[in-house]
Amino acid sequence: MKFAIVAYFFPPLSQVGYRRPLRFAEYLRSQGHDVTVFSAHPKTPALENYSGIDPALSEKIPPGVRVIRTPSIHGFKILLAFRDRLRKRPIQSLPPATASTPQGPSFQAPLPSGPNRRKAWLSRCVDNVMDWFSVPDQYTGWILTTLPLILLDRLRGKADAIFVTGPPWSGLITASLAGRILGIPVYLDYRDPWTFNPYWKAKHRIVSGFLEKWTLRTGEATIVNTASMEKEFLRQYPQLQDRIFTVYNGYEEETRLEMERLRRKGQASDQSEFVVSHVGVLYRDRMPQELARTLAAVSASWEGRRPIVFKFVGPVMDPAFLQRAFAEAGQSHALRFTGEVAVETARQEEANADVLLLLYPGSLLQVPAKVFEYAFAGNPILSVADEGSETADLIRRHSLGALFNGSAPPEAIRSYLQEKEQSPREIIPPSSSFIEEFDGTTLSERIFQIMTSKRRPSS
Repeated sequence: MKFAIVAYFFPPLSQVGYRRPLRFAEYLRSQGHDVTVFSAHPKTPALENYSGIDPALSEKIPPGVRVIRTPSIHGFKILLAFRDRLRKRPIQSLPPATASTPQGPSFQAPLPSGPNRRKAWLSRCVDNVMDWFSVPDQYTGWILTTLPLILLDRLRGKADAIFVTGPPWSGLITASLAGRILGIPVYLDYRDPWTFNPYWKAKHRIVSGFLEKWTLRTGEATIVNTASMEKEFLRQYPQLQDRIFTVYNGYEEETRLEMERLRRKGQASDQSEFVVSHVGVLYRDRMPQELARTLAAVSASWEGRRPIVFKFVGPVMDPAFLQRAFAEAGQSHALRFTGEVAVETARQEEANADVLLLLYPGSLLQVPAKVFEYAFAGNPILSVADEGSETADLIRRHSLGALFNGSAPPEAIRSYLQEKEQSPREIIPPSSSFIEEFDGTTLSERIFQIMTSKRRPSS
């Protein structure tokens, strides 16, 4: 069979979204199927502070998988530059000299220019147009470059199905359009909720809601990665009954073996500091100001044998909250940032840490993908998640560490960390139930079964 995979994030792009399509492409090739992946070009200008490019990841692409990488046309950036130019108000030129003095001619002080009403009106118009470039997201320009190539690829032979994963949601629209034009079944993979995502902030929600409904009607089936997310989809879209399926995220066998190797290497290291590490991208909504102050207070009241250090390995979208909180507590020395690092370096940091920090407050429906690497690092996990959330349930169900909510007092967290600091360091392997439930090959096989057997009856 011939499959097309539409995934904006794919190696060498290292954002977490690459894992699911890469794992599925590997499974399809292992079964002898033809696979073509349409992904973003790594030189596409970054839309966020995190570029996320790791050339070493390209070696993980299975032999025989065709990858077609396309750039994104970011027209809104041109409008942004135009708007900023309109908003500039140059200082008036100096007027002629008004008198002569022994020191030379004197000049009247220049006056700042007043607002230019015509330019302000144009600037507002540009802002309104720019808003539409973010519907459904900032990757809209990728549709313009990728859809034609999917249609042209039809010349090689018709694909049996399209698998598309999002976010970004522009990918779902691209695949849905291609499926309708070519008459190919499309299977939608939601790694995150779209319109009911608590972290999703966008204008023109009515338009995005229409686009989501259209893609859901177009798709043969919708795949989500938690049972809670499936329930919420069915509540909002009851017509998806019998067409929505849950397939959790998971781990790759290669990752498990690599983490075990790094774990043995990391556990042998003798650290003079007690290191609490967050590994991976730290998005703005994952570090509320209250939580930043809590961590700073833990550091300020620390009484362990070794000094405590909070280390953030990877890009931090907005480090100001952390920097301010630790500075106010006089603990700036206990806060460290590494910036963006290679995947192998990140995994080594996971193995080296004394405690791993898992931050996912404010989300009830999702589980952060990094938990599947954390579990194999063998170190205790301090998880900050809301009670009743999917993350809290997974941590508790598989005994992966301690669970706190976002408003936990510093004393409770400090007590847990000091207990770990005073105890002999030991490897904590994941349970056999965890290994069985989240095996990536088994999960990919489940997606394949959905795509080959769960077809909507023809009308």
